Amino acid sequence: MQFLVPHCHVVSSGKLDAAATKASQCQIVVVDEAHRFRNENTQSYAQLKVICANKKVILLSATPLNNQLGDLLAQLKLFQAARQSSIQGVSNLEGFFKKRQEELNAVPRDDPAYPDAVRKSAALVRDKVLKYVMVRRTRSEIRRYFQADLQRQQLHFPEMTPPQRIIYKFDAKTESVFDTTIKLLKTLHYARYKALLYLERGISAQQRQGQHNISGFMKCILIKRLESSFQAFRGTVSRFILSHETFLKMLDAGCVILGKNVDVDAFAGLDDDALPQALDAADGERYDAAEFSDELREDVEQDLEVLRSIARLWAAVTTDSKFEAVAAMLQTSPLLKDERVLIFTESRETALYLGERLEALFPGASLVFDSQGGVCFRDGARQVLSSYDARERILRNFDPGHEAPEQDIRLLIATDVLAEGVNLHRAGRIINYDLPWNPTRIMQRVGRINRVGSRHEKLYIFNIFPTSQADAHLGLESNIINKIDAFHTVLGEDDRYLSEEEQPVPQGLFGQRLMRRLDQAGMEDDNEEDSELKYLEIIRTIRDTQPELYSRLEHLPRKARAGREAKEHANSTLIFFKEGPVKKFVLVPPQGQGEPQELTFLEAAASFACPATTPRKEVPPVYYEALSSARRWLEQRGAEDAFTPVRSTTDKQLLHGLKALLQLRVFQGEDRAYLALLCAAVDQGRLSRPLLKKLHATANPRKYAPQPMLAALRALAPENMLTTPAAATPKASERQPHEIILAEYLVENQPCP
Repeated sequence: MQFLVPHCHVVSSGKLDAAATKASQCQIVVVDEAHRFRNENTQSYAQLKVICANKKVILLSATPLNNQLGDLLAQLKLFQAARQSSIQGVSNLEGFFKKRQEELNAVPRDDPAYPDAVRKSAALVRDKVLKYVMVRRTRSEIRRYFQADLQRQQLHFPEMTPPQRIIYKFDAKTESVFDTTIKLLKTLHYARYKALLYLERGISAQQRQGQHNISGFMKCILIKRLESSFQAFRGTVSRFILSHETFLKMLDAGCVILGKNVDVDAFAGLDDDALPQALDAADGERYDAAEFSDELREDVEQDLEVLRSIARLWAAVTTDSKFEAVAAMLQTSPLLKDERVLIFTESRETALYLGERLEALFPGASLVFDSQGGVCFRDGARQVLSSYDARERILRNFDPGHEAPEQDIRLLIATDVLAEGVNLHRAGRIINYDLPWNPTRIMQRVGRINRVGSRHEKLYIFNIFPTSQADAHLGLESNIINKIDAFHTVLGEDDRYLSEEEQPVPQGLFGQRLMRRLDQAGMEDDNEEDSELKYLEIIRTIRDTQPELYSRLEHLPRKARAGREAKEHANSTLIFFKEGPVKKFVLVPPQGQGEPQELTFLEAAASFACPATTPRKEVPPVYYEALSSARRWLEQRGAEDAFTPVRSTTDKQLLHGLKALLQLRVFQGEDRAYLALLCAAVDQGRLSRPLLKKLHATANPRKYAPQPMLAALRALAPENMLTTPAAATPKASERQPHEIILAEYLVENQPCP
């Protein structure tokens, strides 16, 4: 399938700096794989933010929510001002998301109530924010409402079967070594990876938290490598030992070098070995060994001895029940035997290990791919391939649309560098040999085979969960399921990816409370999933088959009111409000029977629906009071949804410095206008964090005189970047009242005489 988009300029994510210089030439920005820009602290995010400034922005992603709700906030800020958004009721996005995170933080992760807390927060994000800015289509909707298009193009979606577990057990010796290892791991201080905590002069609270984050990350690396494969665990332990030995030598030499500017979030989506390498970098910050307390050496030496003990334990382990379980499935399972299979792992060492061992069982049938390229095996020897050559070979074997298909590779073993951007749906089976740090990687992995055009009628996922001992130490399984459940709640999903414990919510974005009221109008099956596409189909059918009725609908008055009998919500008033681009549906109950409530589009459509023959009723006087009551309620709720602005120390200091510049008489006319625009952009949260840091460093009277300072500020943040978009939300004092477009009084259904 090919799409032609004329008059566009396509830029890869690695060339955003060049694209930023031409940003003024475009009006619409389309960002594919938008979830890659969920970290506001990166330079690529800052470059994209410049490109998106004052543009219409379309973000495309199958997995916009990855590890936390803040992922969504970062992407929203590409087209919304963080503290003055155009989303009615949530003008302060930063405050809204901060409150959601505080609510989650108040519930311990091991509390049975935590999954419900995650779903509650996710539902609020969906209902208060995303439903106004996001369009999402599930496959069940497409199958139901675009079936004719699918048939015309001879396309179909394969069926996702429930995920299956591969179970394995340790032998007695391995069980003993494993249990001892877990006990030893619990004694580690991880002092080498949080050395700044041992500085006698102390560090800031932010640095302290960063050190705890890094040490926690290193703990997870060890546990995850142990769960991934014994081969990967041995390699990781060896590297930890070498790092500790090197660190002790630095202490002996009197000079300690620590990797600088290490941010755990920046490493969460990369190979886990990237963070240890950054910590061991030779170009880091230098410290005098005398600056650290004596406890640092003691704790590092103790950790080193523990790591050496663990290495000795695993040197004696020769069996691998996990691999043997997978190998048996590949040899005997009717679902896997002789089939093309993708095997995903987070660890490069595990991938190479699997490739070598599978080569012995299935000669010439496997290929390994990771960030460094590809490896295939012939006659027991490794053949190294470049990234380009390996990708080409993979596509020839696994992409059904390739012009020169091949048949020689059946087992593709890959790290998550192959989880995005490639079509591999000649395969219909995936084995997750280990579970990723980022749970939506699972969904991306499955997305390689769950594609339109697959010739497989059914797809199969096999998961190998951590052993009970590893998961008790890490909590990985429950953590991943909670995060994926949050994804289901916020965005909606048809399928399960990990286990039967997941709770897919197909309607996701469009509300959890399914309205089943249209059956009285003969317009809905009780088992049918609600979707706004259903109503689009009704309108399309009327347009194509009843042109006179469609013309009447087109010419309905802008404001309309009506009354009719109804079984549900008797004596209530249903109102459709509009304020600018924002639309709201409100149901006002009879006086004294509770407050108004906002309905989703689907809920309102189900309530408005009735047979064409339904007689019209006069509206009573209480109808007008209901309209006023709904208006007051909306205004009051808008005020309650306001949040105190969340400003960092950098923001506050920068604003203070810019306002001081505005007081200088040397700046007049255009200069003052520019500074006012810059102040507003900072105040409203419309600039990226990296840019704010540069502006903060520039707005320094000790470093620059006023005029050179202004020139430097203009170079960093040109005026066209700061101009407020025409569609920006007006201040509360400037807003027009909510406009009533359609209202209906639901008269109590009268029994027949």
